[in-house]
Amino acid sequence: ALTGLGVFTVKAFTAKATPTGVIELDTYLDGGPPRGTLCIWMTGTGGGKSQAMSHTSAHSTLNGLHTAYATLELPESVVLARVISNMTGIPITLLIENPKAMEKARQRLAALTGLGVFTVKAFTAKATTPKDIQEWVRELGAAEGRPVDLLALDYADKLVEEGGKQSPQHIAVDNVFEAVRLGAEAGNY
Repeated sequence: ALTGLGVFTVKAFTAKATPTGVIELDTYLDGGPPRGTLCIWMTGTGGGKSQAMSHTSAHSTLNGLHTAYATLELPESVVLARVISNMTGIPITLLIENPKAMEKARQRLAALTGLGVFTVKAFTAKATTPKDIQEWVRELGAAEGRPVDLLALDYADKLVEEGGKQSPQHIAVDNVFEAVRLGAEAGNY
């Protein structure tokens, strides 16, 4: 099985691309992933998928986008600390362990203009369906009066199909992605 497949989707808003904040990647992709596309970060445990999505989420929020982050493994507090760290430059460990650091982060964020909206929610692994995520995203859009521009879905491989079953197609896709990940881990590409 895959370990921590990270997925984020980019929804049409005003530009052709959504910059990730990673200059080299955005340059290569002519400004970032095209809106309306599905982007997948694949690597083994500890390879940086969640960090990459946290960075992209922070960058999008700093640029005025409505960003939602659904996690099926990490606690909301860790995701929030990572995103705030990206936005303020304050180390993650300080944000988690030191209330004064979090207050400093709040002050830095309050001084910024043009911020978007960022929301994180933890979902139950192996019990959450894509429909559950879609419903949450719709609710966020309704509450804010504007659609979600970027959805980061961390550990998407822990989603289940409706009814909690794993169809043969679901298992086959899981096996294909695992084989690709293992090939990369072995240095084949």
